[in-house]
Amino acid sequence: MNPIEIRALPAHALLARYEGTGAYTDCHTLAVDGRVPLASYIEAFYTSPVFKPERWLLGVVLGRRASDADAAALAAGHVDTFSAWRVEARADDQIVLATGRTRSWLMVAPRADGAAPRTTLFFGSAVLPRAKGGLGWTIDALTGFHKLYSRVLLRAAAKRVAARSLRGRRMTSLRRLGRLRSWPQVTSPTNRNNNGCCPKRCKTGCPRGTWRTSSATASTAWI
Repeated sequence: MNPIEIRALPAHALLARYEGTGAYTDCHTLAVDGRVPLASYIEAFYTSPVFKPERWLLGVVLGRRASDADAAALAAGHVDTFSAWRVEARADDQIVLATGRTRSWLMVAPRADGAAPRTTLFFGSAVLPRAKGGLGWTIDALTGFHKLYSRVLLRAAAKRVAARSLRGRRMTSLRRLGRLRSWPQVTSPTNRNNNGCCPKRCKTGCPRGTWRTSSATASTAWI
């Protein structure tokens, strides 16, 4: 998988409004294969095994439990709250969630590198300054851990997106395979019982060659 990069916030990022206000902001990115809709990224992020302990802790401490179904509802835009978070802003390609002085930001950006489509996943955070100014010593002390945790969260979300994409492709292949296997089976010209024609022995006659279907690959070839 591609490496995680730390970048400046894009100018159009919904999180960019906090730059220059005394808030802490960051931006991590990771490029993945395929086109990833924002909803898929949101759901993968908040249902990853890495995020679930945080989700559980928020549920226990604040009494605001959330499930995978709640994450799916958030991703689909059906709700504006998720555990201790509320949707502060949302666009077609990004979302900002807020809780207290903390903001979490997710964004997707399709790329056209070469023939295969790719998507850059963005994950950023903001911590707003206190009313009396400054971020507080706890934020300064936890910055290193936060940066590491952000990278782990982004990597876990990317892996979940890739796994779901692979399952989707496999299901599509299986459906196509099922349709091919449901086609009428025909024999090869070496079948002397019907002179190489189909088992129904149609009266219209068959061409010199005939269709052959491989049961192993469900592919057809003219022979």
